[in-house]
Amino acid sequence: MDGPFSINTPYTILGNQTVDIRASSPTTCDTVVSVDVTLVPIPTVTIDVDSTNICTGTVIFTANADGGFAAAQLSYRWSTGETTPSITVSQSGTPSVSVSNQLNQSCFASANQQITLPTPFTVMLSSSLACDDGKPFTLTATPAGQSNNNLSYNWFLNGVDIGEVNSQIQRLDAGTYIVGATDLTGCTNTDTLEIIKAPVTPTNLSSSLVFCPDEGAITLDAGPDFISYVWDTGESTQSIDVTQGGVYKIAATNNFNCVTNDQSEVLEDCIPKVFGPNAFRPGGLNNEFSLFTEYVDKFEIFIFNRWGDMVFQSADINFKWDGTLNGELLPADQYTWVVRYTSSFRDRGTLEQYGGVMLLR
Repeated sequence: MDGPFSINTPYTILGNQTVDIRASSPTTCDTVVSVDVTLVPIPTVTIDVDSTNICTGTVIFTANADGGFAAAQLSYRWSTGETTPSITVSQSGTPSVSVSNQLNQSCFASANQQITLPTPFTVMLSSSLACDDGKPFTLTATPAGQSNNNLSYNWFLNGVDIGEVNSQIQRLDAGTYIVGATDLTGCTNTDTLEIIKAPVTPTNLSSSLVFCPDEGAITLDAGPDFISYVWDTGESTQSIDVTQGGVYKIAATNNFNCVTNDQSEVLEDCIPKVFGPNAFRPGGLNNEFSLFTEYVDKFEIFIFNRWGDMVFQSADINFKWDGTLNGELLPADQYTWVVRYTSSFRDRGTLEQYGGVMLLR
């Protein structure tokens, strides 16, 4: 060679190659130089997002990269520090990835992707005590990991939408309840609860009872099939003794904690009684005829001789007959009396009672 020279020849073969460069001269021997040449293009990259499990709080980011030639081997570096083509993202943010050809780390491309992850949550369905007493029970959907204000609700009974939209509802029907809670991102969580109504135990109380206060107290007994008793009198025993009329109420709780509310009306009613002696002797020890009464009102007595003639009449319950008619003594004989009266307690209308008395001389 006569002097230094240069030859500019474009090289377009991608990859890592060894290139032999031969220099020829008419006056000297050929010279061959081997040169290692690495030629790579800048990669391209986008990020694909798999949101299948976004409602559980995770998504998968995959770097979709192209190195520009078939044999390209690429390196990945995420802003999270991971070096795999795919990563699992569990926090909201904007992760980024840089992709370079392993043959030349200075040739790289970058991409980023913003993601907002919902807050994972669960919902638990609970119920107040459901008793077979015709009264409503309360169903409550309680979220965990999420605020009630960010959720909407759908309720189903035995697979049928019942149109309820609140987190707490009142119902009367037994069956299988399902609640679905949905957040603002559309993620839904459900829970199921089967409602079986507990039985209610009837008491032994009668709807009404009649008693006479003068004859002592009357016992109201709710029966032994309960674990607790609360009377409106303040007593907490199975039975109570009452000495006056009125309506007595009880709340009795059975083994299922179902409460039976019952009542008994106690009526004061003493049976009227009319009685007296069957003989009297004017001028003797028992010289006047009178009757004894109990629980009697509006009293009237008529006394007749054996021929049906009335010889005495009085509307005074404390009457006394001395065996005379118009001031004259009547003959010794059997006399019949009739009493008409009303009850001083319950209205029975006008009652009649018959009897007889012997007038002695």
